[in-house]
Amino acid sequence: MSSNFFGSDEKQKKKELGCLSCEDMIRVLRTSEYLENGKDYLLIEKHNTKIGMKNKEWNEYKYGIFLLGKNIEITCDVASEGLGHLRIRCSHLYLANETCVIHCNGLGFKSMKGPGHGKLGAGGGYGTKGTGKQGGKCYGDESLLKEIHFGSGGGVPMLGNGGGSGGGIIELIISQHVVNYGKIQCNGLDGSDILGGGMVAVDPFLLKL
Repeated sequence: MSSNFFGSDEKQKKKELGCLSCEDMIRVLRTSEYLENGKDYLLIEKHNTKIGMKNKEWNEYKYGIFLLGKNIEITCDVASEGLGHLRIRCSHLYLANETCVIHCNGLGFKSMKGPGHGKLGAGGGYGTKGTGKQGGKCYGDESLLKEIHFGSGGGVPMLGNGGGSGGGIIELIISQHVVNYGKIQCNGLDGSDILGGGMVAVDPFLLKL
């Protein structure tokens, strides 16, 4: 792949970028003088980086997202809203290693909240029934195409107050190429109480190619 990919016909070359693999895109973007990192694309090589993207709005990177360093984390900035719904639309997605993570872990309903919340220390439900005799019910559409729900919180034990939060929502629309050696997660969290607050079921994410 030539380092002078754009050459004299910038518009034509930008169209051709959509046909490249993730690896070729990385080589081109590293030498591009026309595209801006953080705006047109997102390429992160610095280790131990955490990025909080916009919550509930589309985060768009026309020429891709590339996580190349170690311990890179992308989630959404929920601030005071509580519920996290991460929406990403891009041409390419590249997670280079197992320490690169895109997640909405614990960004669903809080303990004892949501349509499938657990009771008395039992787990909250969503795609599967929550753990324990008082586990929360299943709910939502299996295909995730009609509606996506937040994960429900776990139950609070009779003498405690530490049920876990449910998982948030991730929507990914990738138009060209995906390479994933990392993790994409919407996990619920275990209860924090020493008396055994309920954990919650793992929640799905929606990926469109």
